[in-house]
Amino acid sequence: MLSLSNSVHLAKQEPLPFTNRLDREQPRACSSWTPADLAVAASLAGVFVDFVDRRRARWPRMPRSSASSVRAVGSETSGTDIIQKFETLTATRQLAERSGDQEVVSRIDALLKQEEESNPVAALAWRQQRRLQVACDTVLLGVQDPLPARIQAISVLKDLAAPPLPTPGAEDALFRILREVVGADAAVLRQAADDALWHVWHQTEDEDAAGMMRRGRTLMEGDRISEALQVFSELVKEAPFFAEAWNKRATVYYMLKEFQQSVDDCKKVLELNPRHFGCLSGLGMCYAALGEPETAAHWYKKALSVHPFMQGPRKALDGLEREKYVENYLSPRVQTAVESLTGDAFWPAENPEGIHLEWDVHRINVDRAAKNPNAGANTYFFRALVRNKALGTRQVRSLARFYALRFACGKIYPLRRPTYGQAEFVLEPGEEYKYSWVFTTDTDLIGMVGGMLLERLDRVDASDADRFLFASLGQLSFSEAPMVPMHKVESLNQEHIYMGELTFKASRDS
Repeated sequence: MLSLSNSVHLAKQEPLPFTNRLDREQPRACSSWTPADLAVAASLAGVFVDFVDRRRARWPRMPRSSASSVRAVGSETSGTDIIQKFETLTATRQLAERSGDQEVVSRIDALLKQEEESNPVAALAWRQQRRLQVACDTVLLGVQDPLPARIQAISVLKDLAAPPLPTPGAEDALFRILREVVGADAAVLRQAADDALWHVWHQTEDEDAAGMMRRGRTLMEGDRISEALQVFSELVKEAPFFAEAWNKRATVYYMLKEFQQSVDDCKKVLELNPRHFGCLSGLGMCYAALGEPETAAHWYKKALSVHPFMQGPRKALDGLEREKYVENYLSPRVQTAVESLTGDAFWPAENPEGIHLEWDVHRINVDRAAKNPNAGANTYFFRALVRNKALGTRQVRSLARFYALRFACGKIYPLRRPTYGQAEFVLEPGEEYKYSWVFTTDTDLIGMVGGMLLERLDRVDASDADRFLFASLGQLSFSEAPMVPMHKVESLNQEHIYMGELTFKASRDS
């Protein structure tokens, strides 16, 4: 239990870098608290802290403190117990502040000051961890916060992660942002976290090593590669535990087309910094240059497992594997689609959990009196929607889509195409993608099924069954398709990305 003396005076508390969300609510009026009230509040605060601990056990977040084994000078209490006391006092202070009792707030501020003066090492560790947690929550949970505040939170994490005394968990928080941040500002926040990690990796407490790093980078930027190699070779001898020194020399070796030497240096980088996504991607580039595509793909996947939205390894991996996966995964489903239109197979309407697809079709009434190249043809306007309804941070990307078409003449044709450029999309949880196209044929369509192949970006290094998702567009009925004049198509296409027109002659001999 806490015991508060009436002799405690107001102490000025150092402001936290971010306002706690509880502090934003308007306080409610309340009578002054007695010591007994405070004891009850402290007990409630302890229950609150226990609840937070249990939640963290289910969903691990940041380490609570780097000072779990620290003992305060002149105290028999462990660092963990002291930090627990700080947590309890802070939670009690929040309860008092919400109730509007400034006298109690002042007393707790004074107690916090006393604890900090008695246990400065544990107090510093607690404050660092508190800054870390608030910053991480601001980025990942503060979707209603202004973007500058979230960018500033990443800057706080960058400072906490940098040497000479990095706060445990700060670099982990930056990696979490790369993988988990969602929402309209996700791309900007990921880039800020990416920049922060590169900044941290370039820092060293050795001033001589820092100077050599700056000199080597200047030489690289000036295209003086051989001189840069000499500087970085000297640097790895002087500072063999500086991971970025090895990475810079690996980069120089790659630029000189000394790919095996680059591989050797990359492996040294990963011994010191296993999550260095730049180095992981660089290994993929080296093995691709050495003519080992399977090994290159392995390292590209490793890079993407750490940093799922890196464009370089994503494009490189597509070049190595995309056509193969489209062929392997879509060919059997295209065959099933064709058979479903003849009644020999069942076409599934269900989709993977969290993925929703729908589509519709309109017949276009082409003006046959005008000089129209499509006069006398059958013209259809298709619209499709894909929605990622998944909770959490599961992003999906389109790889390919296909359709099987049945014509009145009895013929069935499959169409399959990978999704590149404008046709490709990436969906965050809660986002949707709408597209449309016009299809013109010389014979009536009477049946059509479709589907698409999606990739989970957070499962790029998992098994194929976990990585790829097949989603069905279902079966369309053309007998109920409404007829619309050409001038109505523009309004139907609102909010959709128009993919163009496809002309197909089903009556041709095959």
